Amino acid sequence: MVEAFRQGLREVGLVDGRHVTIDLVWVSNESEFPLAVSGLVQRGAKLLVTAGSSASLAAKRHTSTIPIVFVPAGTPSASALSKAFRIQAAMSPDLATFLWT
Repeated sequence: MVEAFRQGLREVGLVDGRHVTIDLVWVSNESEFPLAVSGLVQRGAKLLVTAGSSASLAAKRHTSTIPIVFVPAGTPSASALSKAFRIQAAMSPDLATFLWT
């Protein structure tokens, strides 16, 4: 998944280390999410990309100003993130199209 993300960036002319910096953080269990997100925020993250609902919720708890892009595991409507999506979709139909297509 990470290499596909890098490839997508290259396809639009963005190179890791030159135009953007990808700061990867891997955790071994859910209890490490808060510390991982906190570290990214402290290092000046401009965008958070998360995989799974638990990581996304941890990111959402730590920031309301940094955009969060996530790869859902399961159905977002079944998680606590669904309310945030409904609010975002109401505010920005383009965002809803991007998230649900």
